[in-house]
Amino acid sequence: MRGRQHDVDKTICVVDAESVSDIDGGRAVTDSRPLNVGRILQAIQKLQAEGLKIILVSRQDMSTLMHDSSVDASGFLYIKSLNGPAIDTVRIAADYRCFFVTSADAAAFESDWRLPQKHQMWVYQNHNMQVRFEFEPHSREFVPVFSASSPSQASPEKIEECHQQTELLGPEHGVLETLPSGWISDSLEPLMAVLPCREDVALQPVLAMQAQDEKDPIVQHAVSLSQTHIYSGTEESDLQDWRKIKGPWSHEHISSHVVRVAGTRNPLWAVGAGSRKLARKRAAHLALVVAYHASKSATAAWNVGPKDCQDLNCMVARARRLMAHARSLGVFPSIQEDSFPAPQTSNQCSSLAEITADEFAGKATRWLEDPGVEHEAVQLSLEEMDGKLKGRRVVVTKAYFGETGSGYLNLQPGDQVEVMYATIEAPGPDDRHSGYVYGQLLSATSGDTLGWLPTDVVRFE
Repeated sequence: MRGRQHDVDKTICVVDAESVSDIDGGRAVTDSRPLNVGRILQAIQKLQAEGLKIILVSRQDMSTLMHDSSVDASGFLYIKSLNGPAIDTVRIAADYRCFFVTSADAAAFESDWRLPQKHQMWVYQNHNMQVRFEFEPHSREFVPVFSASSPSQASPEKIEECHQQTELLGPEHGVLETLPSGWISDSLEPLMAVLPCREDVALQPVLAMQAQDEKDPIVQHAVSLSQTHIYSGTEESDLQDWRKIKGPWSHEHISSHVVRVAGTRNPLWAVGAGSRKLARKRAAHLALVVAYHASKSATAAWNVGPKDCQDLNCMVARARRLMAHARSLGVFPSIQEDSFPAPQTSNQCSSLAEITADEFAGKATRWLEDPGVEHEAVQLSLEEMDGKLKGRRVVVTKAYFGETGSGYLNLQPGDQVEVMYATIEAPGPDDRHSGYVYGQLLSATSGDTLGWLPTDVVRFE
């Protein structure tokens, strides 16, 4: 859980077999020609000689390669690709946080909806883990080109030293940035961000944390930590998810969990983001207790083990740095310690309050209206973005009804659609609409979620 910017495994490499086999241009998904096994074996041998364990990804069965005399079977794993070798290679590399070999452009996967948001973020932060390669013109030998340090270039002592340095990476190593969503974040893990606000709206920042390893003891005990350090009294209500403002680490409106300490002059807010409800709740409570201690000058007495104490103190230090950076930009006023609830006492009256989606979204929308946060000045039309539409979100402005099974979506005003292809399809000669795009309906509870829709019934978010 400690803050990390380069939390990677440099002992494993995921290899896209199709890319290695067809370096001269690749092949279509439907291409069933046999792969160039000689090239693939060369790549495995060379990378294993670098000290790497290999995970080979391919649509075709490559499991027999582990029996080849030139392959170290103890450091070889084959995984069949079901979605295309490039995206499966990147997904597996993000799972293992390791090197990966593919001729595909890794940057294209930073916003690919087929990857979970945490995988997109890992690719964004770890371009240097992609291993470029070539085949030497004369010998035809496979030559990997490492952007990050090659494992064979360091002694075991040096690798251990680097590992220890990574473990001790502190909050000062994070790169502060204002995300496209308007939140301010650093580049460390677990992901953490603060929400800009105006002084006339709120006197304290809103801290968000991304749900990480649910098995981590700190995460599992996050609720009890917030109860111990902040509030007592009434039983916690069933807190609501909010989906009406942009999440910190994605252009999309991700599921989040909002928690607030009420009964004080300036209630303390925190947000947990993630794909699982329990993980979101725990992340919100962890963010709450981190935000509370970030507002204090004294070091917290956590009453946990040494490692967990170090991790929690690192999170608090990161939160303080984020808030200080926000204040230096004129986003937050100075935080006064007496603005926050005192630690638990026998007559403590503050408690967690239920936060509705509308209440938090309304406040957050006002917070994001700060003049220091950039907004698009001009609302572009879909026609102006023709050729660059893939991955863009649009909102339905007029109802549109397509017959079941026709390939067209049924749409109501307010529905959100993600465009799946870059270009607009021209209408037929007698068509009353100006053009069509293919997209995925994000707000559907039943019926078709993939289909065509007219460009003149939607606008960009």
